[in-house]
Amino acid sequence: MDRSRFHLRLGGALLGATLVTTAVWLGATVHPATAGSPGSNGLIAFTSQRDGNLEIYVMGADGTAQTRLTNDAANDLDPAWSPDGTRIAFTSNRGGNTDVYVMHPDGGNVTRLTTDASIDEHPDWSPDGTQITFTSRRDGNAEIYVMGADGTAQARLTTLAGTDRFPVWSPDGTRIAWERTLTATNREIFAMAPDGSNAVNLTNHLTHDEQPAWSPDGTRIVFRAKRSGDDLWIMGADGSSQTGAVLTAGGDFDPEWSPDGTALVFSSSRTGNNEVFTSAPDGSSQTVLAGSVALDSQPSWQPVAAPVAGSPSPVVSGTATLGSTLTAGTGTFGGTPPFTRTYQWRRCDENGASCADIDDATAPTLVLTGDDVGATLQVMVSAANPAGGASASSDPTPVVSGPPTPLSQPLVSGGAVVDSTLTVTAGAWRGSPAPTFTYQWQRCEADETACGDIAGAAGASLMLTRDEVGMVVRAVVTATNSLGSASATSTGSGVVGWQTGWPITMPDGLRPAPIASLPVIDAAPTSPAASVPSARRPAVSAHRWLRCRSSLGAPARSARWCQAGSRTFSP
Repeated sequence: MDRSRFHLRLGGALLGATLVTTAVWLGATVHPATAGSPGSNGLIAFTSQRDGNLEIYVMGADGTAQTRLTNDAANDLDPAWSPDGTRIAFTSNRGGNTDVYVMHPDGGNVTRLTTDASIDEHPDWSPDGTQITFTSRRDGNAEIYVMGADGTAQARLTTLAGTDRFPVWSPDGTRIAWERTLTATNREIFAMAPDGSNAVNLTNHLTHDEQPAWSPDGTRIVFRAKRSGDDLWIMGADGSSQTGAVLTAGGDFDPEWSPDGTALVFSSSRTGNNEVFTSAPDGSSQTVLAGSVALDSQPSWQPVAAPVAGSPSPVVSGTATLGSTLTAGTGTFGGTPPFTRTYQWRRCDENGASCADIDDATAPTLVLTGDDVGATLQVMVSAANPAGGASASSDPTPVVSGPPTPLSQPLVSGGAVVDSTLTVTAGAWRGSPAPTFTYQWQRCEADETACGDIAGAAGASLMLTRDEVGMVVRAVVTATNSLGSASATSTGSGVVGWQTGWPITMPDGLRPAPIASLPVIDAAPTSPAASVPSARRPAVSAHRWLRCRSSLGAPARSARWCQAGSRTFSP
């Protein structure tokens, strides 16, 4: 757009918004560093007079969703996106003077940067977003100034008596291009170092060359030339290879590159009214985006920088206790919002290592279950926009506390025979704080029913006695911590038997008396047949002793509870 038509008048008067499209061209569009900043294509900010005064709007890259950002009785214009697409610098006389302001992309958080009584206008960002160049008339004529992005350290860069306006930074930050008026019929595009030194005339043509804009890769500059009408030209960054008539429809101005370098956005009066267009850099595929009965001009294309994980990392809030709910923070990301955030909860070991994704745990919150007890949790937050994505992980939580829960059955090992020792393992448990264990051995029927505790058998091992013969022995392991306790029953020993190597030693009172101690029925006769009547002579006897017992002290109910051995003796 011809910025002279939107020239902010000194002394607090409203901007004069001349609608005549044939006015003399005295200015150039604002070209924020975003025009030379690689990235994806975001919103397009522009100035419109559709509401009676000049206001700043944004729209999609296809012209949809046109939305008003500023809403002030004064005039707001010259939008320039910051390199990260998170702020817009602009010119306004809302404070009585014509000054440079910044705001958020939604029109909020408006901050005034310059306060000089003269005219300060046409802001543009350095590629790193730390500085803003602008045009100021505070020294009597238009000169190029630079200041911090917060308005501090304002310094003059150009010092000639001529008119210097509309500065634009190169993408690498090493050069500033601007428009200098040499005579009433000759304006040229110059470039200089950021400190104002080494100024070089790039165009060197006798007519008007104005409104420069760097390509995102810094190798080319598009500009408006009046060499054969109002056309857009392209040249090398050093002024070489000037190619004319990129756009030849006439009345085209305010050129700017798309952040990805694939398109141009510009203003045109070809329809009889200023409107915003896009095209390919070679002038093809021209499309009108914003058109109204009022002026729509000064487009500035938002660069969408891919998210970059920053500091601090996402923070997890909540108590790391079974049944509690953890909540993930959003994390800190550089780049251009808005971001689409996603979440993935991960379970780690007690040291915060060996983390693995938890299935279906993709919400900002997580309810802790038994599977989490004894582990630590971490959340990975991912942020994405059209330019890309990035992820950041939280620090691990403390170890999740909870009462003990068995993970595997305790195992009994050892031989199931009298005088052997059985040993039981605690098995695998989950619980935090770490549980302590107690043990209780039990005797059971052979089918592991009707079990009862063995008095005094409360260790991790047990020596089998004759009291366990015919029984199955097992252990109950109890785990306890400050949050509760739980028990698990071990595997069985198998039916306990006697040691091999019969005959066995019978208990006292059940052992048959020695043969020699048996009562003598008759003295040994000289002739058994003659001395002892056959009816009184005892037969040689074989005795089979059975030791019988039952479970839990009840009388034996069948021979299956008896273990046999034999002794043979004669009277």
